[in-house]
Amino acid sequence: MRNRLAIALAAGIIGVVAPVVGTWIVLRRMANLGDTMSHGTLAGVAIAYAAGANILLGALAHDNRLDADIYGAGPEFAALVALADELGLTSRVTFRGHVDEALLPAVFPTFDVLAVPSLPIPGWLEQFGRVVVEAQASGVPAVASASGALPEVVGRAGILVPPGDSKALAAALVRLLDEPGLWHRVRSEATQSVGRYSWESVAALQGALY
Repeated sequence: MRNRLAIALAAGIIGVVAPVVGTWIVLRRMANLGDTMSHGTLAGVAIAYAAGANILLGALAHDNRLDADIYGAGPEFAALVALADELGLTSRVTFRGHVDEALLPAVFPTFDVLAVPSLPIPGWLEQFGRVVVEAQASGVPAVASASGALPEVVGRAGILVPPGDSKALAAALVRLLDEPGLWHRVRSEATQSVGRYSWESVAALQGALY
């Protein structure tokens, strides 16, 4: 039985495993899966309100088995640090700052789950969410907001939650700890479904339009 879930957040990523741009949260490899816990390193660029990082912190407050590393900087950084302190999460949240994106191919496989708690705001919804595809390519399932294009991209390779609902996000993450076999089933779906977004598949679909 898994006993803790470790989370990393990064925003404004330009990934290198697959052609990906997105705002995302990712969960690190859980110690009781038999792997050594190690802090990932991600190329965070900008943490903004729409990323839903505040929703992640709220989710952590609902279950003390959830820990977070947050990567990147931006207009919400100081507010997030203050919120983590207000919620009593300073021992479970680490702000890692910016790291080089060249490390991403080695980092993604060290995570358990990608979470994308994007918030719809006036004039903006999460678009294709290709960072979900990058995670799937690395065998990482997703927990994401049911907003914009995310439901289509996540499909059966993850769990969808209402945008802005920290309790629902926490419940989804905790399911991956407590529900026997769920993480493995969703991970299998992720690795099987990602092929539809390969360059070859996309080129074939585009070619079929002409």
